[in-house]
Parts: sequence; structure tokens; C-alpha cells
Amino acid sequence: MPHYLRRWLPLMGFVGLAGCNMPNPTNSTIKPGPQALASIPAPSGEYYSTSEVTTPPFPTYQVVPIYPHEYKSDNVQGEAIVSFVVEKDGTVQQARVLSATREGFGYSALQSVVRWRFRPGRMNGQPVRFLLQVPIKFMLESR
Repeated sequence: MPHYLRRWLPLMGFVGLAGCNMPNPTNSTIKPGPQALASIPAPSGEYYSTSEVTTPPFPTYQVVPIYPHEYKSDNVQGEAIVSFVVEKDGTVQQARVLSATREGFGYSALQSVVRWRFRPGRMNGQPVRFLLQVPIKFMLESR
């Protein structure tokens, strides 16, 4: 596991991100169609990925996604994958849901991610814009 992900896991463990063993239900993943993708612009401008920077962004503040009540009461678990750009000042911009097992999971994940803050990624000591893609898993605790 890359070193930068080890930093994320304790902070994002509230819903079991990246690396949890949860089957993805077949035929239930919402993937936006061509019309929906046209309405959600892809991130614009210049940004970097993990392999291109000397220091990746580090989360400094994260809001826990709210588990949608209707799914919780019906014991429904799921996942949303959110893409976003971490700006040079550490704010999140251009966030969008790439896929979600249920629409409510995508909405909840997006509403929390836009409030996250980061120590920005750096290239040669200078802050840079960084594109991230984060899976957020919604799992109920065993009782």
C-alpha cells in the first residue's frame, strides 16, 4: 500500500474507505449516462497526480458523510467514488461523483467531500493543484 494512503485510512475509517472487503452488488451501481456526464464537467486546468509530485496532499479536516437514513433502516450498504481537485490553498473544488451503488450514497459522499481541507500537494517545494479520486464505503456495523 502506498505510504500516502496509510495516512488517509485512519482519518477516513469512519465509513471504511479504501481496502475494506465489501462486495459490489451486481447491476446496482449507478454510472451516469452520457447526458449526466455532459452536465458534470471534468476537472479543468492543470493539476498533478501522485506520481508527479514530491509531496501528495494530506487531509487536515474531514467531514464524516451522513449515512442516508432510508438505507440505514433497510440495512443497505454501498459505496460512492468521488473525484475532486485539491487547490493550492487546500480547498476542494470541482468535486463530482464518478459512481455510486445508490444515488443517496453519492449525494452524501459529495456533500461531505466538498467541505474537506488539505495541506496541498507540492512539487519542488511549491503548492500545486492535485486530482484525487476517493472511494467512500458505507458499511453498517455488525450488532
